[in-house]
Amino acid sequence: MKLYYLVPIMELDSNWMMRGYSHEFYALEYSKQILNIPLKYIEDAYLCEQGLKINLNDFENILEEEWYTKLICLSKYKSTS
Repeated sequence: MKLYYLVPIMELDSNWMMRGYSHEFYALEYSKQILNIPLKYIEDAYLCEQGLKINLNDFENILEEEWYTKLICLSKYKSTS
């Protein structure tokens, strides 16, 4: 199963646009460094009009993780696909 979450990054971080970095690079770095999501659980992450969209995989193994709880609290939307 694959999950994705939409984090309203523009509301949470006024410096969300890093000059000199691509949106894909910044989205992945933000997910990894600020949200503390281990890379092995991130299928992809990118910035869109609504915010930072993070696709996760291996859902069964992340339910008890602290970073996952934080992600749920920050997210405005969650969907499975």
